[in-house]
Amino acid sequence: MLQNKTILITGGTGSFGSTLAKLLVYHNPKEIRILSRDIEKQQSLKLVIDQLLEKKDSKEIFSKTQIKLLTGDITDKSVVNEAVKGCDFIFHAAALKDVLYCEQHPLEALSVNVYGTNNIIESAVDHKVQKVVVVSTDKAVAPAGTMGITKAMMERVVLSKSSEIENHKLEDPKTDHQATSFVIIRFGNLMGSSGTVVPLFIKQVKEGKKLTVTNPKMTRFMMTLSQAAEYALFALEKGNNGDIIIRNSPALSIGNLARAVIELYGINVKNGEFDSTSQIIVTGSRPGERLFEIMASDQEMIKSDLVNDSIYLRIPLLTKNINFSNSEKKTQVSELNSSNIGELDVEAIKVLIKN
Repeated sequence: MLQNKTILITGGTGSFGSTLAKLLVYHNPKEIRILSRDIEKQQSLKLVIDQLLEKKDSKEIFSKTQIKLLTGDITDKSVVNEAVKGCDFIFHAAALKDVLYCEQHPLEALSVNVYGTNNIIESAVDHKVQKVVVVSTDKAVAPAGTMGITKAMMERVVLSKSSEIENHKLEDPKTDHQATSFVIIRFGNLMGSSGTVVPLFIKQVKEGKKLTVTNPKMTRFMMTLSQAAEYALFALEKGNNGDIIIRNSPALSIGNLARAVIELYGINVKNGEFDSTSQIIVTGSRPGERLFEIMASDQEMIKSDLVNDSIYLRIPLLTKNINFSNSEKKTQVSELNSSNIGELDVEAIKVLIKN
């Protein structure tokens, strides 16, 4: 599907974007475009990818792949048009994701997450891009803070355009093959991603500091960066226009996560066991944070289908094929959240961290 194609990754120098870029190399695309605001990270990523391309055993396979670095902001429509022109596929990951920063700068979050995404949407349609995978977050479902609110609005903008495209297909079926498709994916916490809690905990433990935990009872969905990249590729290949594709991910409590990090990286041992509680400082929840995250609402769950051996959940745009007369299903289905799917224990979290 990706061979000899031109692919754009917005926010391509972030933890997810760079992981995805390195994975895409193995699909032998014609060109990978990286759009971001960080020139230094762009050069570092290009160096890593160039090293992949130059490997003796891989040179013949990857020799045609080109890496193009584009510096700019998605809020600048001219930058977006330059990046999108000639693309076959887009992975849109550029966003303001820091919860506290978004609380402090709500208008900037609105500009980047909503209007910036709309620039990507409009440009993709204008330049006849085949498919766009838009990265969202569990915080977009019943949002409690600015970041979640702007991501929820972003999803609405994407789904509105998807609906418009589907309606146009009904009116003029001859244009079906030209229509851009949009698919949304929702991430929980990405383990190892910069700015997230796991690297912070590991750093604090290695420096001999106590871990700062907002609330030990908070639960979060977790996936690895490699799982996130595979998730995005699955959505690109299998997602239909207007779909929200969700990867079934494990959940854990922040308290158990802190204990797992201490037991993996801590140095103070007493009687062969770690006294993790004495090494944790509870700081209290920050603005925009909530006790648990919601990956899919109860209304979304009603119309969802499990796909690919139940690894993924598909929430379609259209509901015409759903049997809403099944009242039993309506009453039994509840939202998918990080407190009702069962938590990983400390030992399972250790395995996840090491992987």
